[in-house]
Amino acid sequence: MVDTNVILRLLLADVKEQYKEAKLLFSDIESGKKKVYVSVLVIGELVWILEKYYAIARNEFIEKILAILAMKNVKVFEADKKLVVGALRAMLKYNMDFTDLYLWKTGMEIVSFDKKLNKLE
Repeated sequence: MVDTNVILRLLLADVKEQYKEAKLLFSDIESGKKKVYVSVLVIGELVWILEKYYAIARNEFIEKILAILAMKNVKVFEADKKLVVGALRAMLKYNMDFTDLYLWKTGMEIVSFDKKLNKLE
């Protein structure tokens, strides 16, 4: 299971030693030497931190997260990887939160007071 901070260091390259370790890990994952799981909670936290704390635009980080999730040896824990990817892609189209779009992508009926969420088809 990989933690939010490992992915953050890889994407931001802001802590040199941790970036090197994260890059090596994901190089091993990409080459098939290692396999990791990412929690859907980590994805949600990652999106929130990049957008709210670091104030990075969605179009700058979502494709990078999608590239990580596209790796064969990265598995999403607790969720269907297709739903996670669909929610991230929907974030580029709609000005809505990851969690709301993830729920919408499940296709289940959603009970919400969120007017934007209720309008999605």
